[in-house]
Amino acid sequence: MLACFVYLFLIIFLIRYNAFFGLFKDKVLNKTTFSVLFFLKAMAVPAMYILYSNFYGGIENFDSGVFYRDAVELNRLAWEHPKEYLKALFGLQDDSTGSFFFNQYTSKTSNWDNGRIRILFYNDNRIVIRLHSVLHFIAFQSYFVHALFSCFLSYIGIFWIYRALRSYFKGKELPLLLILCLFPALWIHTGALLKEGIAVFVLGGILFSIHQLVFVKRSLALFICALFFIFLSLLLKPYLLVYVLTCFGLFFFIEKFVLKRKTLAFLSALALMLFCLDAGVRLKQNKSLYEIANMRQVVFSDAAKGGIFLIDSLKFIRLDYDTALVSELKDKKGFYRIKKDVAYMYWEHHHQQDTLVCEKNLDTTSIYELAYTMPESKSNLDYPKEKKSFPVYVFNGLYYTMAYPLFFNAVSPQHYLASIENALLLFALLIALLGLFVSKRSAFPVMVFLCFALGECLLIAFTSPNTGAIVRYRSPAVVFILLSALYYVDDIKNLFRAGSPTK
Repeated sequence: MLACFVYLFLIIFLIRYNAFFGLFKDKVLNKTTFSVLFFLKAMAVPAMYILYSNFYGGIENFDSGVFYRDAVELNRLAWEHPKEYLKALFGLQDDSTGSFFFNQYTSKTSNWDNGRIRILFYNDNRIVIRLHSVLHFIAFQSYFVHALFSCFLSYIGIFWIYRALRSYFKGKELPLLLILCLFPALWIHTGALLKEGIAVFVLGGILFSIHQLVFVKRSLALFICALFFIFLSLLLKPYLLVYVLTCFGLFFFIEKFVLKRKTLAFLSALALMLFCLDAGVRLKQNKSLYEIANMRQVVFSDAAKGGIFLIDSLKFIRLDYDTALVSELKDKKGFYRIKKDVAYMYWEHHHQQDTLVCEKNLDTTSIYELAYTMPESKSNLDYPKEKKSFPVYVFNGLYYTMAYPLFFNAVSPQHYLASIENALLLFALLIALLGLFVSKRSAFPVMVFLCFALGECLLIAFTSPNTGAIVRYRSPAVVFILLSALYYVDDIKNLFRAGSPTK
């Protein structure tokens, strides 16, 4: 914890002293403002840890704890087998079953080997593990240093988002940054060792680099940076980052080069790109985008049910969360046999894309190592199995991502926090929609913001039927609903002032 405080005050000092080597240089807001904002943002690190310690039994069996253990394990490889470590950093390792790397690393980890959940794009855990394994050299064995680093990366990304959109919020620069920094779910999930911190960094890098290329200057360095962020978007949270790349790439290009009917041009181009993507996926995988999204929903639903996860040299096994289904070896802690007639799902390492099922176990002699256990989430959503019409999918998706829970149906502390966020989002959406009808300002930026945020909400609601996951996954997108309200808030205030009776 001490190392975390030292790094925190060092970062704040460098922001205040030289804008962190010029990175946070801005013509509107000063260095003191940026240093104070980072301090407020960094408070998410202890907040996240305390939240999970008090309500969920600690971070150890959740993503942040699992990522930390896997990163530490990879860092251990650097000291014992440096050549293998360097190969792993650059993606040159041999992952095959029985290989040296598999025996020394993969078999000892939980999140590294994520091939079995690849459906259309990667949602790669390995970027996070590689990055934090390098950071561990200077982390002094502290989880909190890793979380602070993730928080700082997200802060850089937020600054880049601010720089890319600042011209649309003249006179509102500080509220713009406050929304991006302190929106509750985004604030707290970027204060942990999770993908969100890196994802916001990449999101900001995409917006800033493309904005600079279109509006400011074209240079080889900027072009290389843009390609780097685009490459990362294909590997890390592509459901968010590829979509943001598409929406805001079109936004900046149309804003610069199209004189009239910008919203129509944007929606037409977006629909055309979606049609082309669907056609390409059908040709390559013989499945529609809807079918692929439905597959993702099934995989996520299975994972959200939790379970006991076992591993050996041949397969990865998931049983229901019930210790009566297995028996632990008396002389070897952490190793188990599966009892007779127990049903389980499994994935064989040499073809991880295929989910297999054993309906009745007959092998009671094989020994498996415990990978991890995870209780079933209490916030899973039960979607109807029968197909619904498109308007029903849209209504259900927006309801579960914007209005559920909403105080009266909240059943946990997490639900009450989500209810506050939902009330804020619904109020912001009302302001934005009202502004679209009454304001004389250009509606194009808000149409793009809402198209991105609501489209992302629909995708997340369909593929991730769990309230906790929805609140976390939607957070980088729904802040754009608040930005839409901020864009129009002065016009709405003036409207009510004009309509108020005079004395």
